[in-house]
Amino acid sequence: MSAEQEEAYDTKEDDESYTAKSVLGAKRATPRQHDYLFAGVARALGAEANVIFATDRTQRFWSRGLKSMDQFWYTLVAVRAPGDPDSKSVFVDSGSGLPYGVVPWRATGAATFVCTSKGSQSVIIPPALPKVNRADTKVAVVFGEEGEGHTAKWYRNAGGRRGWTTGGGCATWTPTSGRRPWGPLPRGRNDVEIVSLEAPGLSDSVGPFELACDIDLGDSGITEDISRYSFPFVGPWWPPTPKFPSATRTGMVVFEFPFAYIVAVDVAAPAGFKSGTVPSPVELNSPFGHYQLVVEKTETGFHVDRGLVLYALVVNVADYPALRSFFQDVAKHDQALLTFERARGAR
Repeated sequence: MSAEQEEAYDTKEDDESYTAKSVLGAKRATPRQHDYLFAGVARALGAEANVIFATDRTQRFWSRGLKSMDQFWYTLVAVRAPGDPDSKSVFVDSGSGLPYGVVPWRATGAATFVCTSKGSQSVIIPPALPKVNRADTKVAVVFGEEGEGHTAKWYRNAGGRRGWTTGGGCATWTPTSGRRPWGPLPRGRNDVEIVSLEAPGLSDSVGPFELACDIDLGDSGITEDISRYSFPFVGPWWPPTPKFPSATRTGMVVFEFPFAYIVAVDVAAPAGFKSGTVPSPVELNSPFGHYQLVVEKTETGFHVDRGLVLYALVVNVADYPALRSFFQDVAKHDQALLTFERARGAR
């Protein structure tokens, strides 16, 4: 503010705008006012509630030497039953519109400034469990007649931070925009055509993110001369897998949030083909996560179940080689192919 603005500024009027009475009377609130109101109501009901200020850890950490509230981007509330230890606290960001007990992931994993009746404290907001940030995807791939293309129908239901960081692309997507709501496609498949796209409940900030999509994958490449056909089950429906191309690292690895990605893919055999050899099942366990891949034959082709769970939020430099090796193994097994062999006498 300018000197004139600062002189005319009425701090009493500003303080009064944050009281529960004024906010309830106005029936509107800024996010911070909403968090203050939540803390006040919780205390009135007998709970213990402390206001917390948190930084956006992707931008900066809390600098105790910087005497400014401008470094804090988030206001949270730690609430617990009377007499319960601090470990029983539930962290709430009611002003964000997120569900009870869920806070923005950028506010987790770093030191925060806690205001209590006995003075200031500091606490690290724990990240959500992987099961909270879960995305389930179901895909059905169908081949046309020989010389024709192949199509896929897929549906995704994503909750927690996985869902609330996915929907933005759908809000701006149009058939002519060229921008896909799932980002770049693997294996050079950026020539696919979106036939239809629906995102029901996109404006609902607290519900899961849902995406239903029909896509044309283009020419399958199958000709009458081909007796064995291989199909990669990875496609635009595949959730992103962390990549670590560098063999060394000088700083710790910090993920956005723990997650669980579950994918189920059904691939029908092309006309005149039958299912070939089934890839062996794979299960990888590490301190950082869990991976499982199971492929089964069905009456019409193959069914693939794939799951990837990330447990870790922060990985130290000393553990980087093991972390990189784990995700390299995940990427290798994701490259498995489904093979189809031409049925005897079929052309």
